[in-house]
Amino acid sequence: MKDEDMVCGRPVKLKSSGEAGIIYEVKPGTKYPVRILVDGDKEIQCTQAAMIKCPRKNASRN
Repeated sequence: MKDEDMVCGRPVKLKSSGEAGIIYEVKPGTKYPVRILVDGDKEIQCTQAAMIKCPRKNASRN
């Protein structure tokens, strides 16, 4: 994903597991700058290379 795509509220999918979630925090300059909320209660920290953006209508589906 590109830097400009890294915004809070963006639906994404993890490349490794295929889990869908929503970006809720971006902290540039840290080892894992993106925090994603999956299934409403599971928090994942990762890099932008570990995810792909997905359409909003598919964000809640796994």
